[in-house]
Amino acid sequence: MVNQHIKWLRTSRRLPWRRPIASLNYLLTSHVWRQDHNGFSHQDPGFVDHILNKSPEVVRVYLPPDANT
Repeated sequence: MVNQHIKWLRTSRRLPWRRPIASLNYLLTSHVWRQDHNGFSHQDPGFVDHILNKSPEVVRVYLPPDANT
């Protein structure tokens, strides 16, 4: 779903007659997911990594501060 929204944003920005589209805010509450076959997955930030590889014109990622920053 997120990939399709990013494609739509990218395409709609090229159309001069199209008004800007509101953002899709996705609150990721955990980077550890429950898997049916082997319990909890490891701390794999795959979703964030996938999104960060997109164009910065259509994607923004905000992470909360932690003790290391």
